[in-house]
Amino acid sequence: MVSPELHMAAAAAVFREADCLDRWQWQDWLDMFTDDCEFWCPAWVDEETLGDDPDRYVSFFYLAGRAALGDRVFRVESGLTPFVTPLPRTCHVISNVHVTAPDATQLQVSSHWQTSTYHRRQTVHLFGFYDHTLVRDGERWRIARKKITLLNDHLDLPIDFNQI
Repeated sequence: MVSPELHMAAAAAVFREADCLDRWQWQDWLDMFTDDCEFWCPAWVDEETLGDDPDRYVSFFYLAGRAALGDRVFRVESGLTPFVTPLPRTCHVISNVHVTAPDATQLQVSSHWQTSTYHRRQTVHLFGFYDHTLVRDGERWRIARKKITLLNDHLDLPIDFNQI
């Protein structure tokens, strides 16, 4: 069990990340990640089996390193990705935050999430689980790994990193 202070710090980091996405604060969002981070949203192999290896199974997203995240941000900011022009409006809601601390420099954070996205006169609701690995960087916690389990993965429209 972690201290209330660590639990609050971990939850605050996860909430802050979602807020940066919803408010289109892309550089602040990028700064939350370590240089060697992993951002992964695996696809389902079948109705009951989630892909467990990005090298073996298809993923909705697999981005290794903050530079890869920066490339996605560049595409969104520049309008180079047609399906996110105009930019979708999102609202992330996060709950059921559970925190464990394998050691003094790392936190494992699991949570449930829902995102509502409004884009091109359509509203889409997505939901699932987050698994964050946070590492201490001075006085703050940064995201070393984010795994997104998308539970309702039958998608009528393309999605991007900011919608999940």
